Amino acid sequence: MITHGDDPASGKAAVFSVSLYGEPPKVLTTDSAFGAVSPDGRKLAYARWKPADQEGIWIKEMATGTERRIASTNGPGTAVYKPQWSPDADRISYIRWNGRGHELWLYDFGNGSERRIDTGPVLLAGHYEWTSDGKSVVCGGEMGSVWSLWRVPMEGGCPTRLTVGSEEELHVSLAPDGRRLAFQKNHDISRVILIDPTSGETGRTVQLTVGSRSASFTADGQAVVFQALETLHYFLITIEFKG
Repeated sequence: MITHGDDPASGKAAVFSVSLYGEPPKVLTTDSAFGAVSPDGRKLAYARWKPADQEGIWIKEMATGTERRIASTNGPGTAVYKPQWSPDADRISYIRWNGRGHELWLYDFGNGSERRIDTGPVLLAGHYEWTSDGKSVVCGGEMGSVWSLWRVPMEGGCPTRLTVGSEEELHVSLAPDGRRLAFQKNHDISRVILIDPTSGETGRTVQLTVGSRSASFTADGQAVVFQALETLHYFLITIEFKG
């Protein structure tokens, strides 16, 4: 899986490839965060923090190491981060902080254009992902002081609420087949919940004995990996789903 944190060797923020089978983490790029590998595994998208003149969203060719920037910040007090590949890898979405709030943006590799996605009155936050049909993203968002999950169409239209937001819901991960999603409830951090992103129907609920955050499906959709907090340290837990 791909994650980010501090590299002990360099002391810099870095994007890592982390094995779930005990192999040492591999640094993919430094002075960076929010890495995302393309569906074919050939490219890495990430947000670069330093130096200041190189801040933005970058694409790295995994085979050659060649890098290029596709989106830049708008100056001091602004940022771009959280890139996510569309299922066909023809587009990348990312979050832009404009100094007042988060905006959802889309970069199209076909014509090299970027544009803002209208999310209406919904203010986005947390991890988000594309639906398997490439038409929407699912994310956490706030409207009327209530945080819930939303499906946001990428080609225009109003966002659709997926959850009622009773416990401040955000940080979404969709299964590869698009039939289930995992998310975090901030007021109840002892459960991992799966729901159908189309109907909103709640599926399996897993009770936990540790604080948890940032659930993410494995590539085969048969397990969820999440960060767990115990005795002031974060570690990874895997839950397998069969049937």
